[in-house]
Amino acid sequence: MYWRDKILNEVDNLENEIIDFLRSLIKIPTENPPGLNYPEIAKFLDNKLSSLGYDIELIEVPSERFPELVPFADPKYKRVNVLARLPGIEKKPVLHFNGHVDVVPAGSGWSVPPYEGIIKDGRIYGRGASDMKSGLAAMVYAIEAIRRAGFKLKGTVEFSFVVDEETAGIKNAGTYYIIEQGYVSKNKVDYVIVTEPMDVDKICIGNRGAIWWKINIYGKQAHGAYAQLGINAAYKAANFIHLMEHFLIPRLNGRVSKYNIYPESARISSISLGVINCGVKVNVVPEKCTLEIDRRFIPEETAEEVRREFIELLEAMRKVDPLFKYDIEETYFSDAILVPEDQPLVKILEESLREVLRVIPQKVLDAATDDNRFFIKNAGIESTVIYGPGRAALAHVVDEYIEIKDLLNGTKVLALTAAKLLGLTT
Repeated sequence: MYWRDKILNEVDNLENEIIDFLRSLIKIPTENPPGLNYPEIAKFLDNKLSSLGYDIELIEVPSERFPELVPFADPKYKRVNVLARLPGIEKKPVLHFNGHVDVVPAGSGWSVPPYEGIIKDGRIYGRGASDMKSGLAAMVYAIEAIRRAGFKLKGTVEFSFVVDEETAGIKNAGTYYIIEQGYVSKNKVDYVIVTEPMDVDKICIGNRGAIWWKINIYGKQAHGAYAQLGINAAYKAANFIHLMEHFLIPRLNGRVSKYNIYPESARISSISLGVINCGVKVNVVPEKCTLEIDRRFIPEETAEEVRREFIELLEAMRKVDPLFKYDIEETYFSDAILVPEDQPLVKILEESLREVLRVIPQKVLDAATDDNRFFIKNAGIESTVIYGPGRAALAHVVDEYIEIKDLLNGTKVLALTAAKLLGLTT
């Protein structure tokens, strides 16, 4: 196809510009928590996209919403989202690309500086190189390649560059907020591509569900010298942990999903005790022990079943031990998601992948959760998938990087997909 070859060649011609753009993004340390440099990266994106002819809107979250949306944050760290729009010849269809600007803290042990975008051995290194500033670069230059190749899009393109994906939450100040405020909705947007790293040869059509619980288990405080006068909350918690490990986990290990969840090891249901907080001093019998638990469930399970099963376990403890007292709080929830794989968005993305990479792409579900949940569950946009150039295994690691060839190939796939979904003219 004449148009396809022109666009693919244009991505290759833009290689240095794409790399420079990604390196510029990496050089702005947007660590979250606490949410560093959000206004700075918003300004950078505003200047860049404005120069390319996009209509820009900066969407700042009011600090009075922080207790609900960003409970961990100091109001001095502003939350600024960027919405960019390139109107087509026609209003519809609308293709919306989404990506988050925040990265997890770099940590220690890097062999290269984490915020310089070092190029070495065909790779770009830096925090966010894979997760997911490469996705931001790919979506911007996918559209730019189409335009530089001499074509105009019939439909409309939108980008949302959002904050606070990395700190999860039932709600957040990024994608959740822009949907809540009506910037993105089912009647405004036809297709959504979230450019998270899920490997350049895979299409993500959903994810496992997740529930986080905080459980306070109570005892009675006493002096360590008279421990028999107290009730040790740590022992009560240990009994429950034992029951969870030896009764619940084997049960969950037997639940294997029929779906292609990535990585393969995540096809089973799972539960993980992530935090134990107990005691104030060695010679004080602890009166409270707090457990924080992460439960991941497969599409074959419902959230209601997952909650009921866990509460029944706690209640079983109380029946065998009248002194077992607890309260429980659900601190995070994301339902399991699976969108139809026979829809046009998935089919066209799959076709584009075959054309660029000469492979039959895998359609997978993510083991973790992403902002796609807000588009699907809150905005009601079922035509939402995850596809980006980054490698999932490189997210959050020391010496994070992206292969330049993956960056370019991912950009090509997105460019062909946009051209097919929205239509071209000269």
